[in-house]
Amino acid sequence: MGATERGKSAAAWLESLGRSKVFNGISPEEIDAILSFSGAREMRYRKGEVILREGERIFGFGILAGGTVQSYQQDAEGNRVFFTTRRVGDLLTDEFAFGGMVLCPWNILVLEEAWVIWIDIPHSMEVMSRRCVNHARLLRNLLQIQAEKNIELAMRVTLLSKKTIRARIVTYLQWESDRCGAKCFDVKFSRDEMADYLGVDRSALSRTLSNMKKEGVIDYVRGHFEIKF
Repeated sequence: MGATERGKSAAAWLESLGRSKVFNGISPEEIDAILSFSGAREMRYRKGEVILREGERIFGFGILAGGTVQSYQQDAEGNRVFFTTRRVGDLLTDEFAFGGMVLCPWNILVLEEAWVIWIDIPHSMEVMSRRCVNHARLLRNLLQIQAEKNIELAMRVTLLSKKTIRARIVTYLQWESDRCGAKCFDVKFSRDEMADYLGVDRSALSRTLSNMKKEGVIDYVRGHFEIKF
């Protein structure tokens, strides 16, 4: 894949991809070789564009080299259920592609102009197993990512089983505190994204957070939180 096709200098392109967990422990030169072997292709998407729609065919997995995307399902009445928000370095559709699913189970919406490197799995795995010295490390990284996504899914199921908005907030903030190992931490979501993640109404979320702050249970300034329970 040439520099013109990438749309950026090779150095900037590889620097963006180097932040992905899938290439952890792999040098920029080796990343470049892996992508060359695998026939990777770059695609750019505008804000508001849908990268993949529910029911469309999946040909491989994507590496988000720029921007932010969100996955959701929409029912016949237009109601949306949001699942995940992915940022630079995250993978797209990998859990389905490696699991043998051929049709995308949700829509992937671009929140900020996105830049995705798509890799065809059957072709890339076969070629890299023969030619890539870091094939084993790459597979270990992919397995770790899948394990983390399984944990995230299990946590999300637990979260959504909570009956009240307050219980969901407490559960989510406790997880973030445990993840950081501190009572004070920054959350990765905006308020809209947090409402989507918790499966609650945006205004109801803000109202509940405000009440919890007044009660002294939590404190927060924008995305910085402190839990006191």
